[in-house]
Amino acid sequence: VISTDPISPNSKKTYVAGTLHPEIQVPFREITLSSTVGGNGNGNGNGTHAENDESSILVYDTSGPYTDPKANIDIREGLNPIRLPWIMGR
Repeated sequence: VISTDPISPNSKKTYVAGTLHPEIQVPFREITLSSTVGGNGNGNGNGTHAENDESSILVYDTSGPYTDPKANIDIREGLNPIRLPWIMGR
């Protein structure tokens, strides 16, 4: 079974342009960090975040197009040849 369901309600897929080849979109997952209530920095991992802190981090996303809500997934057609222009230009 192929799932295209979101990985987590607290994350979303995003892309960052490549450094050497800006036309290549590198997949990342932006994960919203939950705030800590009453964090006192006592070493329990809660730190001292404010209650309304809505920070996020980016992590490299290896899940492929299946977690991209904009991707049209058809297993009979296969994956889109997103690297074709780059390969042909080599």
